[in-house]
Amino acid sequence: PEELEDYISGIEGVKEVLVYSKKDEKGIESGLTAIVYPDEEAKLTEDEIKHHITAVLSHLPVYKQIQNVVLRNEPFEKTTTNKIKRQNYIN
Repeated sequence: PEELEDYISGIEGVKEVLVYSKKDEKGIESGLTAIVYPDEEAKLTEDEIKHHITAVLSHLPVYKQIQNVVLRNEPFEKTTTNKIKRQNYIN
């Protein structure tokens, strides 16, 4: 996921991002999800962010494509070393 987060973080208007593999009720992976905290000053819509993510990842294999994008209204909770506390956001 870190590779994909690096690509998505490079999109103008994306402040923070967390990518993880979503699992269904049986525990089977059902695709990648990106949780995005957008830069409010950029004024990007959810559809614009999704379009940019699709474009920036288009050269990657299908299994590395994002199937679901979720926008956040507030920054992610971080550790003392300023890393996102991933376990708080992945179900």
